Parts: sequence; structure tokens; C-alpha cells
Amino acid sequence: MTAVAILHRDQIIEQVAKGHRLTDVIRNLGLTVSPQALSKVLTSDQDYAAAVHIGTVARLDDAERDIKDSAEQVDVSRASAYHRAISWRAEREVPDRYGIKQATITVNVLTAEGALQLQAADLLGQLRQIAVPAVIEHDEGDSQA
Repeated sequence: MTAVAILHRDQIIEQVAKGHRLTDVIRNLGLTVSPQALSKVLTSDQDYAAAVHIGTVARLDDAERDIKDSAEQVDVSRASAYHRAISWRAEREVPDRYGIKQATITVNVLTAEGALQLQAADLLGQLRQIAVPAVIEHDEGDSQA
């Protein structure tokens, strides 16, 4: 499996970047490997990941052009369905670019108990500063009594 990916790496990446599906690339190269197995081997390859992204853009562009250029309603419907399918795959294959972004909201809640604990700790600190007896040094020659 790894040998097939290594031997045909550049051809696979070139075809995927043109927007060809991996299944079609495998068939066109006459390989006898499953797309899932080949994809698993190539997933860690940065060039393959870039090719998947570029190929996704190419397929989305083609689908949009097909919608725009459709003259008949049936062609518009078919092109729209194809575009939805490509968009769905893009969300899953290139989630950082096309995935649904989840908003992150951080809420810091301060309860009444927590606020009281903070105030109590602050007051205790102030009391400790006041309660520390001042040490006054006297010279032995001073007569204060």
C-alpha cells in the first residue's frame, strides 16, 4: 500500500489537485488499491492535503459554473444538487476552510458566595496589616516610665 502511494504520489497529487476524485485517479492509473487505503497513507502528506483543497476549489468552481450556464430547469436542478454534494464533501474533507465554524463563548460567572469570599479575604488582609504590633526600640538611656 505504502509502495503504491510512493510510486504514484506525484501523479495522484496532480490529478487530485485538478479536481479528479481519488476513485477515478486510481482507475485511470490502473491501480488495484482502495481509495480509502490510499487516502489513509497520503493523509499525512502536506502536498496531498494541499491538492485535496485545490481540487475541492476546482470542483466547487465547476459546479457553480454549471449552475450559471444551465439553460433548462432540469439542468439547474441537477447542477444545484451536484453543488450541494460537493459543498457537503468540502465541509468534511477541508473542514478548516469549508466546515461550519462553531462560535466559542466564554462566560465567567462570579457567584455571590465567591464575591463574599474575595471580600472577606481582602478584609482579613487589611486587618492583619493593622493588627501587627509596631515594635518600638528604646535606647537604654531614655527614661520613659
